Amino acid sequence: MIHRDRSKLREVGGAQCRYADLDKIDLREQITTYIKEIALDYLREYQRTGIEWLKKKSDQLLKHASRFRYCGYEYILFNCNSYRQTYICPLRCESRICPQCAKKHYFRIKAKLFRMFRGLPCDGSKRLMLLTLTLRTHSDEEISTFDVRLLFKHVRQLITKLYPRAEGCGAVGVFEIGSTSNLHVHLIVYGDYVPQHKISDLWREITGDSFVVDIRKLTHRKKQVGYILKYIHKPHRGNDPEDVARYLDIITGVRRVHTYGVFYNFKFTANASVACFTCGGRLVFLRTNGGLDIPSGALFFAEAREKVRAAA
Repeated sequence: MIHRDRSKLREVGGAQCRYADLDKIDLREQITTYIKEIALDYLREYQRTGIEWLKKKSDQLLKHASRFRYCGYEYILFNCNSYRQTYICPLRCESRICPQCAKKHYFRIKAKLFRMFRGLPCDGSKRLMLLTLTLRTHSDEEISTFDVRLLFKHVRQLITKLYPRAEGCGAVGVFEIGSTSNLHVHLIVYGDYVPQHKISDLWREITGDSFVVDIRKLTHRKKQVGYILKYIHKPHRGNDPEDVARYLDIITGVRRVHTYGVFYNFKFTANASVACFTCGGRLVFLRTNGGLDIPSGALFFAEAREKVRAAA
């Protein structure tokens, strides 16, 4: 049985009525327009030069633009074959410039970080520390993806030298574009304490002209882990559509979280499978849907969670 009655549709609601942020639709459209303009610039340059990575970058940005624009505009339907229950959740864009999707990744990565830290040896010989590294940029040049990749290449050299995996050390880091367009990397480092002046000297040696660093003990774990991860939750300051599109251009092709040493290749963003809220059975993907043909008796994930909490 399918809901087609208009009054019932208003009660259930199309996906865009329930999950899309209607107040931000105009802003999303503007950002999408600028993303497409950047993608077309790459495509024109590819047609002129034949350099393949330009075509790849153009394709990536166009996909991002489409997904970002229609985030929350469709449902995903899952079915529990054991309990014969259908569930509904929004189809999201998973873009790092999307507030809703970035927030979801923020909580997922934060939870995994805490689990990872709890498994570290507590013998007193090593400690968790906050390390910030700043890379100077030239104000007359636009920051590009290559600058960010070079930054993380430098970071890897420093971490490998001071906090090597062979000694049970490691680091987790995210980057930020500063207000003066300098690039910053905020890291949680696990290892022996290294004086700030020594880190500064090595950072200058690696980068050639950058020496601003800050190292301090991780004293308030929850607060300070949240501090570095805010650049995942709120990666870009302001709502200027052109700036947001430009930021997406810079970070496309760059990992959200970088890991080093004993933390290398830790899976922060692997999607966990979703089980039936009633019987715990495996959910099977059915289809995507715009909200016009929703099976009778289907439950939104949020409603299913509330039912479980109420019954507990």
